Amino acid sequence: NESKTFALDVEHRLEDGSRVIHSAVHNAYGTLNVRATHEGLQRLQPEKRPFVLTRAASPGAQRWSASWTGDNRATREHLAQTVPQLAQLGVSGYPFVGADVGGFVGCPDPELFAEWMELGAYQPFFRNHAAHDACAREPWVFGAAIEERARAAVERRYQLVPYLYTAFEETSRTGAPIVRPLWFDAPDDARVRREERSFLLGGALLVSPRLDAPRAPGAAATEESVVLPRGAWFDTRNNRLWNDGEARIVRDEATSVRVFARAGSIVPSMTAPTHLSGPWSGALELDVWFGESCEGALYWDDGESRAHERGEFRRVSFSCSLEGGSLRLDAKSLGSFVTPWKDVVVRLHGAPSVQRARASGKTMRVTTKAGVAMSRLVGVGADFSVTFEQ
Repeated sequence: NESKTFALDVEHRLEDGSRVIHSAVHNAYGTLNVRATHEGLQRLQPEKRPFVLTRAASPGAQRWSASWTGDNRATREHLAQTVPQLAQLGVSGYPFVGADVGGFVGCPDPELFAEWMELGAYQPFFRNHAAHDACAREPWVFGAAIEERARAAVERRYQLVPYLYTAFEETSRTGAPIVRPLWFDAPDDARVRREERSFLLGGALLVSPRLDAPRAPGAAATEESVVLPRGAWFDTRNNRLWNDGEARIVRDEATSVRVFARAGSIVPSMTAPTHLSGPWSGALELDVWFGESCEGALYWDDGESRAHERGEFRRVSFSCSLEGGSLRLDAKSLGSFVTPWKDVVVRLHGAPSVQRARASGKTMRVTTKAGVAMSRLVGVGADFSVTFEQ
């Protein structure tokens, strides 16, 4: 019919012989479709992890498929809808989700496209996608400045892959979503209960995109408020610590997204690779956002096979503590997967000033710039203990 489906009162006979009308099982078709696709791919390539993507299905489809939010439009209203949509899907059991960057229908202006790319880099599912009759969306068609912002967004995405991959593995074990509303960790905090302009990415990062139109050229910059959950949070742009439940920021043209890190968290990342189909390149990078204590995690495996089901993975737990005037950072791991990195770069944010680092009897150089102490630990692998001394 005109709705492109059966009439709602059409009867279906189920396997057990019972009958139901179409309105009761319409969405089940999409779920059974992705399940059959997933199971078929597993039979064809039993040692590969299938990737299936669907737009419409019923609860349960997340077991077999990633999803996206459908035919959004190239407007700021639909850019703003991205945040509550992904957060609500996350707490509803759909972790691997995303909205079409740039809007599926219509043509974004250059600034809207750039800002959507910058937000999209923090979605679990990230793609620039449009209808066949929409305008061209390649980043370079908007000019060199927008192309550079799009490139920086993609590079930031690649840098965060260790953190994101760890969040994906966590949600597969615990159900904790990747994109979380601000109330997720503190549902009794009335200040954040209705906040829909920012979201938590995993347990350590808070993402605050610009959703309103940017100021007109030549207009004076104005402050805006970013609501923060309880606790202390670092503005990762300038390392400023906020602990009163609100940050006051001024956005600039360099990026429309501000990211805050929870004090006491350790966030793993990597040097931005050009692709992820080959071995890990460069060092593991750890940003330690100092608190009274701090902790973090990293999960890694080969990314393609099902060998992780047989224990071929590496799960690393990070922790740090103050011992007298020194800061100790420990990394302990489980699993048989061979560690793909050899060196570890540690950046200390908000920690006491340090002069040197000692690990495995070696003294490592520490450099400090803009209040951030950094040291490269050579050849430490997955398990190590390092002490930063004043």
